[in-house]
Amino acid sequence: MTYLKKFFLSLGFIVAVSSLVFSSSARTQVFGDLMLDNFNHAPLGDLDPDTYTNTAPWTSVSQHSTWPDGNFFSDGERQASVEAVAQIRTDSANSFGRGTTNQILALEEAAGISFNFSMPSGVQVATFSLDTIVTGYAHDPDNPDFTFTNRLTNRFFTDDGTAINLGLQRVNDETYRARNEEDRFDVGGLYHFDLVVNNSAETITYDAPGGTADLDPGMSALWANGELSSVYAFGRTADLPPGDFTTFTMETFSNNPWSAEFDNVALTEGAYVIPEPSTVALLMGVAALGGALFIRRRRSRA
Repeated sequence: MTYLKKFFLSLGFIVAVSSLVFSSSARTQVFGDLMLDNFNHAPLGDLDPDTYTNTAPWTSVSQHSTWPDGNFFSDGERQASVEAVAQIRTDSANSFGRGTTNQILALEEAAGISFNFSMPSGVQVATFSLDTIVTGYAHDPDNPDFTFTNRLTNRFFTDDGTAINLGLQRVNDETYRARNEEDRFDVGGLYHFDLVVNNSAETITYDAPGGTADLDPGMSALWANGELSSVYAFGRTADLPPGDFTTFTMETFSNNPWSAEFDNVALTEGAYVIPEPSTVALLMGVAALGGALFIRRRRSRA
């Protein structure tokens, strides 16, 4: 058997293994088929909601009337404010691994900004995905006893009310969590989150890293870096029946600042979970190594 045939047989095996790691939904779905924002289309600098939505996949971007100040109260009295920032920047440190010219969204103590997307009709199961690095938390230097509620809120709406509310929120200065779930995520760490939401009337079975997973009606599954973090009931508002999603928002309230960087924020119809990044990188690395060895062997024989 020639080296060329051996190489392509090996490459075929690697591709076959790779296909087992990637969910079969990835072969029939398109990541971000509803909405995908990698922020590379936007002008660098401060985010202007009016200008940004001229070219962005979001239906609208809005800021609270107090922007860039927050709106923080305790016992009915204003306690503190922040200087909120929302910018499109280049990833100069290559924190997301896509090169130093890759553009990202950066929020700093951002309180009162909302990214809104109008969902097409007929979507009852969807996945919200994002790559993110939480960079820190807002503090009031003049009032150490005052604690900001640092939180990013992500919500699916139906015609009759909120179907799901997922908040990434501060636990302490080193960690954060999703809602009130047990898993902790490190400030400064890079995470890929996939949130699968089932607002249909049926249990769904979907492809996931390592096999398949079931998700009952009215339930959400949060995956972090390709590993299942938590499954929880999101509680339809006022016991609403299953139905279509109408709107999705990624937002911070005027009294909930959030500091983080974002890339590849996406909405996909159905359940779509990306494998753990190191697994994908390993398979691609093996393929690249095989190609390099083949070329080197060919050159040594020439």
